[in-house]
Amino acid sequence: MSYSFLKAYWKPLVILALLAAMAVGCWVAWVNHGTARYDAGYAQAQADQRIADDKTKQEREREKVQNEREAQERIDKARNDARIAAERAGRLQQQIAAIRKQLTEYSASIGAGPSTGDTGVLLADVLSQSLERNLQLAEYADRAAEAGRTCERQYDSLKGEN
Repeated sequence: MSYSFLKAYWKPLVILALLAAMAVGCWVAWVNHGTARYDAGYAQAQADQRIADDKTKQEREREKVQNEREAQERIDKARNDARIAAERAGRLQQQIAAIRKQLTEYSASIGAGPSTGDTGVLLADVLSQSLERNLQLAEYADRAAEAGRTCERQYDSLKGEN
């Protein structure tokens, strides 16, 4: 029975098999075409993302260099101010030495006793040491403040891009 069925309908069965094979072939070609387009698009997207990442990295690096340059300029200005302050402190130290000398001469000339001159000299020494310590603290404070501003500026530039 199946043989007679195949013998009677062999042409339509062959055509049906060819159509099915052609449909499967078209479907495979369509899937391959879609996969190739997807792969090409994905590769292009990756390349575009790499380029965007590189631009972002370069921009961040430029901002970092700019921040560091500005920070160095402010540090140089602070050092110059510190140098000027040190010169003024040096003149003040000279004035204190002159006052110390005058106090010892004054106490010796009027006979006020050594303790009066010693007290003035002691106060002059305390003022001198205070000036030195204040200069050290001011220099440290300038460095710390500038480092903080630089760090904050770099953080803000990174935070602003995300």
